[in-house]
Amino acid sequence: MVGKIQKEVHKHINGKKLNKYINKLEKEASVLRKLYFIRYLYKGKKIDVACKKCGITLPTGHNWLDKWNEEGYDGLYPKYFNGGRPSKLSPEDKEKFNKILEKEDYLTTKKVSKILKDEFNIEYSISQQSIVLKSLGFHL
Repeated sequence: MVGKIQKEVHKHINGKKLNKYINKLEKEASVLRKLYFIRYLYKGKKIDVACKKCGITLPTGHNWLDKWNEEGYDGLYPKYFNGGRPSKLSPEDKEKFNKILEKEDYLTTKKVSKILKDEFNIEYSISQQSIVLKSLGFHL
């Protein structure tokens, strides 16, 4: 608006923590969408109608329904969140790595590689470094 002073935002948490909250809730939002789909079916809607209302394809709707019928609520959570090969960094190492990175003013891939090698004797590819940093709320 003209002539009005824009309000300031109070930063109650840092940007990294804010991103962690957002990532967690985005995962929850995907489950919420599946619950809406199941609710449409509970209310007697046909699968194709529920799929259209949720903006998904018919095969996806059948997959969601199969998971619901087999496992109930837990079946709606994606299985890939905790899948894959275990990290070379233990949870304690990740915490230590996170504290080291927070002290750095400016990060480069070379700096990150050096820290991983010197502190933990671990070598990651640049793409894997990106994955680890993203899990900690950082960006390359």
